[in-house]
Amino acid sequence: MKTLYPFFLARALGSLGNELLGFAVPLLVYKITKSLGWSGLAFFIEWVPRLLSFPLSGVWVDRFGPRRMYLFADALRFITGGFAIAFIVVFPSTAVFAVLIIGVIGGFSFELAFLSVEKVIQEKVPDQEMSKAQAILGSIDHTMMLLGPALAAVLVSFWSTTAVLCAMVFLFLCSFVLFLWTVPPSTHAPPSKVSMLDALLEGVRFVIGNHRLRAIVMLTTLVNALVGLSLTVAPAMVKSTYGSSDGWLGVLYTASGIAGLIAVSSTPLLASWWGLHRLGVTAFIASCIAFFVAGVAPCYLIYALSVSCLMAFGGSFTVFIRSERALLIPKNIFGRTVGVIILLNFLPMPLIGLITAAIGDYIGPVMLIKATAISCFLLSLPLLWPLWSKPANLTHS
Repeated sequence: MKTLYPFFLARALGSLGNELLGFAVPLLVYKITKSLGWSGLAFFIEWVPRLLSFPLSGVWVDRFGPRRMYLFADALRFITGGFAIAFIVVFPSTAVFAVLIIGVIGGFSFELAFLSVEKVIQEKVPDQEMSKAQAILGSIDHTMMLLGPALAAVLVSFWSTTAVLCAMVFLFLCSFVLFLWTVPPSTHAPPSKVSMLDALLEGVRFVIGNHRLRAIVMLTTLVNALVGLSLTVAPAMVKSTYGSSDGWLGVLYTASGIAGLIAVSSTPLLASWWGLHRLGVTAFIASCIAFFVAGVAPCYLIYALSVSCLMAFGGSFTVFIRSERALLIPKNIFGRTVGVIILLNFLPMPLIGLITAAIGDYIGPVMLIKATAISCFLLSLPLLWPLWSKPANLTHS
């Protein structure tokens, strides 16, 4: 594991660059245009390429190798950022379009880099060390999710647009150099060059045909529904239900992020005592309970504690699912299969948004929370016992 520490540093710098880009682009667009509509458009433009790139990235990582694809993603973001900076300097009126372009490229490259890292971990880390490696990655992700928004807000407030973009491209350059230095080319034989559609269908068939993996995908989708709704209704709960200020909403997000980071870091120790499969099932059940308590909380403090518990249990569940899929999926189809899985896992996000928009004003956030928590728990009941009763069977020899 110690030999992978420079690799983890490369991941941390790339992840910070990604989080900075994700939060800074809408802020920069708003700073330039003073328009909330433009800022919303920037957020949409960033996320559409991310969703579209999920299955494609998996196929490319399998076909061309994780090292090559990670370096390509960082190089693409670095070069695009450099061109964006040059255009802004030469043609200042194009600033908003230059920022939107780097948002599009950055969004598409995110999943390519993410899946490349997942595949490197699967290839380089022994099975008995998998939960520890995934905990380190989860800790990195949670730390950068805390640091990225704060850094973006500070830089956009005090720096020019070109200076903020320079900070982004510098992080991607450092990530590129470290990854090039620390990760040797893969020694595993590449899969046969089947068509894109056939590769995607192969990933879909594996998910459908593996009962344990299918159950994990379904549980992850339900957890994402809980987390997605939590993020959606948090402003209404804090400001309207409890009458608190925007500052307390910031406290909620910070506390939730710290709780998730602590949970992810402690998961390997708990898993060694309790068993990773049992810990994953326990974390899911606890997530449902925590979210339901958030819906009946009589005051802000209990609500904030409940949401923090949800994020903590969700962090442990993330280590569980990453470790399980690394153990269950064969190496030669890992990228395409995980691409399909992540696409399925993210489907609740727009659905939760549509449901909230359609009925949120009529039933209120409290009823929406309680109904979602109960529904997710009931839907999970047929899936929990098979996962609890035995650990994963290793299939990717």
